[in-house]
Amino acid sequence: MKKNVTFGLLLLLPFIVSGCTSNITAKYDNYDETFTGKTYYDSLTYRATIDVTSEKNNARCLGNAKMFMYPVWQFKLVCSDGRMIIGTLPSGKLEGQAFTNRNETITFSVAKKQGTIQKVKAQYNAQTQNKPTLDNKKEHIQVIMQQ
Repeated sequence: MKKNVTFGLLLLLPFIVSGCTSNITAKYDNYDETFTGKTYYDSLTYRATIDVTSEKNNARCLGNAKMFMYPVWQFKLVCSDGRMIIGTLPSGKLEGQAFTNRNETITFSVAKKQGTIQKVKAQYNAQTQNKPTLDNKKEHIQVIMQQ
């Protein structure tokens, strides 16, 4: 009996230790830009890596998420065009909100199945279709420490 339990735990170990991957899509609430990508979650450390790309200007945004206070995930992304995106996602929710360092609002969705995220992406594309184009030349907000 003890051998069966040990063998069963060994079979489950890769699933317990390994992380999981989810799909993510996002849209600006007031502009015609959307993002798609992946999140890679490590269940042992309660951390995730997020990798999304803008479909408008191909800016790549990378960052990390971690659970600061259960059940809320907080994340910060840095984009290749200078934007920074900060947001939260309550655990168990599929949609959340984020903000850029230029005070622009982003809505995002996370789902395991590619089909689910494709439906949300189609909705986001329809919602942003008639919005104005985002001016990526705008100055990013910078904090300057004075002595």
